[in-house]
Amino acid sequence: VKHLGDVGVDDWWIDWQQGGTQGGLAGGKQNPTIWTDFLRSTDHLRRGESRRGLILARWGGLGTHRYQVGFSGDVAQVTWENLAFQPYFSLTAANVGYGFWSHDLVGPNAWDHELHTRWLQFGAWSAVFRTHDRGMSAGSCADSSPVPSCAVVEVWNVPQRYFEVNRAAMRGRAALVPYIYNGMRAAFDTGLSPLRPMYFEWPALDSAYLAAPSGAFAQYYFGNDLLVAPIVAAGDAKTGLASKTAWLPPGAWFALGRGGLSRADAQRGTNVTAPYDLAEYPVWVRAGAVLPTLDLEHVGSSSLIGSAQRQYTALQFSVFPGAASGRCDVYEDDGLTTDYLDGDTGTVSAAYARSGQDLRVTVTSSGKGYPGRPTQRSFRLRVVLARPPQKVQVQGVAVPFARWGGSGTWSYDGDQATLVVESLDSLAFDSAHPFQVDITGTPAADANAAAAVRNDAVALCGLPGAISHAIMAKETLDQVRKSPGSQKPEAASLSKLASIGNSLARLAGEQGDKASFDAMVESARSWLKAARAEVAALGNTVSVNRLARALALLDSAGTGICN
Repeated sequence: VKHLGDVGVDDWWIDWQQGGTQGGLAGGKQNPTIWTDFLRSTDHLRRGESRRGLILARWGGLGTHRYQVGFSGDVAQVTWENLAFQPYFSLTAANVGYGFWSHDLVGPNAWDHELHTRWLQFGAWSAVFRTHDRGMSAGSCADSSPVPSCAVVEVWNVPQRYFEVNRAAMRGRAALVPYIYNGMRAAFDTGLSPLRPMYFEWPALDSAYLAAPSGAFAQYYFGNDLLVAPIVAAGDAKTGLASKTAWLPPGAWFALGRGGLSRADAQRGTNVTAPYDLAEYPVWVRAGAVLPTLDLEHVGSSSLIGSAQRQYTALQFSVFPGAASGRCDVYEDDGLTTDYLDGDTGTVSAAYARSGQDLRVTVTSSGKGYPGRPTQRSFRLRVVLARPPQKVQVQGVAVPFARWGGSGTWSYDGDQATLVVESLDSLAFDSAHPFQVDITGTPAADANAAAAVRNDAVALCGLPGAISHAIMAKETLDQVRKSPGSQKPEAASLSKLASIGNSLARLAGEQGDKASFDAMVESARSWLKAARAEVAALGNTVSVNRLARALALLDSAGTGICN
């Protein structure tokens, strides 16, 4: 097959069945799959080439973890029950070092778009993301009656709502490439899988062993700083929200998307239960972590295909609340050869330290390096759950506020209560040229405010979730033109809460008026309560399901995620 490699085939899918004693190998007692894995993955090495070998294959027995990537086998039926088994299957495989399973991500024959989306979301938070069609998307199923029964494979060939969520899951996956690649290097160095069970870190706690094939507590660490609890059951028939119970181990955890900071019991951990819309997924970030991702706004949507093969020229670092200092390291190599074995690698490190209301973030470069390593980059810094600053300096020079952001500015993402700082494009960056951001915090306007914002994370905790749920509740009622206040000149509380992000983004940049920002944040709590009453008052003027959904969204906007 060398001639096929010469014309552009990089890797191979060895779809040999899990052979057991089949295959005619010596003694009739050896699994042929592990041998075909070995031969294909070491082919370049035997030719004296420095290119890496990569194969996709089925399970070949113990020891197959040496030859990634794994294919877990055809999914007999695309059902909720089978989806529920996948996380358990994947996390327990880490017990034997097999951390790079990939699963067939495909929609069901019954056109259950919710199931398809939840399967894609799980794949986006797996070690390997791979969609697949094993002949289910066409054929005689196209002539079935009363409607075609072919499986959904194209992630865009779905109603708009599902397409938007599918796209968000895949874009989120693409952004995580630096974090995931870190996990792959760690797996090479230590044998520790990027997707691993809770008991690896908490072997003495019974709750760490609760994961079951049914999908109950089938949660896992995804790398060092993320905890994922996949949704493996359909949403409620009335509200569309899927309830999920997860175990948070001892420590503090930040609820991604909802903006909640939870401190689990220091001895036993804490169970948390919450409903999730289709657009939400239960992911927590370790408090104080720095999460490295690609800056997709600089990469561009047209450049996402193949982005994992390219060098990181636009990096984003998100600093999460809950610690006075922290750091992350981004591992780099050429992505193609085995030269990393000779130390031809690099590391980009982002470290932060808080001092009162002030924050300093320093990004540095180290390592031997390799041909093609970027010497110019752009950086985006996101400080999560942060109040507006008094001043922002980059490389010692003050940068201006810009309502919509941009190169060499700072801005404020009101919906996520997050400060955003952007470097100049194509900034010189190497071991001699670090990147540094100094953020001077804004003093509280008065003594009462000082108590409330002593810790920004306390003042802003849960606000992103309240905003997003208010937006979804309003969208639900807008569809039948029943949003409270929609027929009146004055804004109702639901509208105020749904649009507060825009107001916070504007107020953040108005020097000398940070008191208005703090007052609006405080108003959000009363608006949420008032919005709930407004929606409940609609009564039978809207359908039972629509009313139930809007109320459930508001009821779950900020509960149980800030303590």
